[in-house]
Amino acid sequence: MEKKEMTRDQLAYAAPDLYDGGWRASDRDQFQQEYDFTDWEADIMQEELEKIANRIEQEEDGKEM
Repeated sequence: MEKKEMTRDQLAYAAPDLYDGGWRASDRDQFQQEYDFTDWEADIMQEELEKIANRIEQEEDGKEM
């Protein structure tokens, strides 16, 4: 049976857990293999992990004031 591709919403929902587990956008090839993501799923997850990292960085920059 062919694996059903995850939706963008499902990937966005899962991204914080991957981020908390230590995965980063730069780990695209590794998490694609680990989670058996399609190329599209890996691209979206990479985008979502980048968004999380940017948001955290902005929050930390705001706290330094």
